[in-house]
Amino acid sequence: MVNHRNIYHRKRKINLQRLKLLVSKFKFFISSPSSKVGVSLLLISILLILLPYLFHQNKIEDELFNIFGSIGSDLFGGACTFFAFDIIWQQFKNTEEDRGSILDYFKKKEFINTIRRTNTIRRDENIVLIRIMQTWTDLLINQNDKEEFKDAIIESLQIDTTLIQIMLLNPENMDLVEERSEDLSHLAINVEENIYANIRELEIFYKILQELGLEERIEIKLYNINPSIAIYMCPPDLFVNFIRKGQITTRGEQLKLSIDSPISRFINERFNEVWEDPKSIYFTDFLYLKLKVIEQTTSPSNKSSYHEVKYVKHEDLYYIQHPALFNDIANRTGIIIKIEGKKQSFIPKNIMEEKLDSSILSRFRNKYSEIERYFFILEML
Repeated sequence: MVNHRNIYHRKRKINLQRLKLLVSKFKFFISSPSSKVGVSLLLISILLILLPYLFHQNKIEDELFNIFGSIGSDLFGGACTFFAFDIIWQQFKNTEEDRGSILDYFKKKEFINTIRRTNTIRRDENIVLIRIMQTWTDLLINQNDKEEFKDAIIESLQIDTTLIQIMLLNPENMDLVEERSEDLSHLAINVEENIYANIRELEIFYKILQELGLEERIEIKLYNINPSIAIYMCPPDLFVNFIRKGQITTRGEQLKLSIDSPISRFINERFNEVWEDPKSIYFTDFLYLKLKVIEQTTSPSNKSSYHEVKYVKHEDLYYIQHPALFNDIANRTGIIIKIEGKKQSFIPKNIMEEKLDSSILSRFRNKYSEIERYFFILEML
């Protein structure tokens, strides 16, 4: 005979245990530093939203209080996003720890050595995919690290199945640069300069790869949307962290995943989304223009083409530097210049020698490892 009373007590005991577990998880969640930050943001946003109603019941359309309400709404959305990312992050950690993945610190030397070892992998068709997505990477900042990193890449590219993809923040996207700079303001880090330092190193390195005939197996892009995550991936592991306010992604614990895990596939899908985003631009397009010089004559137009033309764009003007192109147009009239990918035509103006505005000259020096003496301006027709 079934003892219904005992069954009832067992169910009651199980339910109480579940309730205690939920309460314990809730207490842990609200006591965590990230939750305190999230709650603070929510309270401030609600206060800003309510201000017009609390103090200006008859003047809801007052411009100042409308601004407060708008800021409050944006902040509320940001706080909800913050909570969502934090919950997802905890789920990632719990799920992957159950699968044997761990929280670990990213170690530059180990990552470099892992890249170096990929040249011993022999796969008939499968690609050895190495990926980096960061605001900037410290692997190209420190002198010793950057030389070892570049040497490891060269060694890795010796096998035909290796593909390296690197994504950094576009330093000309001032909204995202300023946002990240504000996030890290207490650390006295110059985000813009670190990105440009990476770009100058990659410019030099890309030329070396061209000389070695290896440039086609490394792809570099600059993103213009917030990717939310930062990753370092080289088989067999993927390190991932959320881009968070006040934190350098590689200076704390990160989730270390097997690249074959479901979460790693999800992370790689996010990488693909940012990579394929129309606003993401190739590194070479950021550095160089392709120009065509056209001479207008009664006979068929004489044309000459130039690749890897250094430039800085300011408003509607292109500031150009390319010695051979400079010499080509210096004493000529009646010519127009076409930029590949642009419908408009341009004419050269103000050919000069080291007489650029200081802000434009500074942008050239940030962007390129070396600059020449002569500049000119392209003005739209």
